[in-house]
Amino acid sequence: MITTTSGTGPCPQCGATTVSVREAMPWCAGCEWNLDGYDRVRQAPEFGWSWVDRRTHRLAARLTGQQYAALVGRPLDSTGLGVAGMATVLVSLLLVAGVLAMVGEAIGRMLSWLLSRLLFAGHLLLVVTALRDSQRAEYLADEMSARAAGTAGATGLLDVLLSGESVALVVRQASRGGHGPATWRSGVARSLAGSGERLPLLRQLSLREQVSLFASHPPAGLRHRMLTARARQDPRVVLTETRAERIDAELARHYQRVSRAVAWSG
Repeated sequence: MITTTSGTGPCPQCGATTVSVREAMPWCAGCEWNLDGYDRVRQAPEFGWSWVDRRTHRLAARLTGQQYAALVGRPLDSTGLGVAGMATVLVSLLLVAGVLAMVGEAIGRMLSWLLSRLLFAGHLLLVVTALRDSQRAEYLADEMSARAAGTAGATGLLDVLLSGESVALVVRQASRGGHGPATWRSGVARSLAGSGERLPLLRQLSLREQVSLFASHPPAGLRHRMLTARARQDPRVVLTETRAERIDAELARHYQRVSRAVAWSG
């Protein structure tokens, strides 16, 4: 169950009342103070040492924010490798060179420990820089989605992903009552409509809980902001009732299988 609480104390940065959703560590909805904080209770460890995870989380938050700021005011179409792409190529070459480096047996034994650590560090750097490009590509994919379905449709999908707990509950209850996809959709629509106050907070919370050096996607909240910061687009593809019925008919057996699976899950 999603709960929203306030009155958790004033923001030390702007003085506004801080908020919390889903018992998360409080933050300021106005200036977004503490959204880059590491919530050890709610976030899975990545390296296993809390002090390392805390620092890498803040680094990931800073890199993610910087990337968003750099992309929000310009076209998202690729203009070449970019800094992350060039760094990925360079680190890849260095890793290959390290693996191929023909030393003597005695020297090799002396340097094997150091070389293995250097290669591991190079691997981490390669993953982190490559995923910066992956996240930029995800912003572009969202924009392409908005071109097809319209800005409202694309941002609505992101809100559904953010509300996974509520959506799962709606579908589960409808399935237990023997209702199909039409009821699922109407139930989800009602759930989102009733989440007007919570959704902005869930978008903000994603900036903390979905950020990682190893995340292939930007936080859903930043993806939502990226779309709404751009010119609003009307849908080029509109799903009519007739087409929706045809799609439901084609997927009927899959709906039935999913319905049985989720009816008594959770």
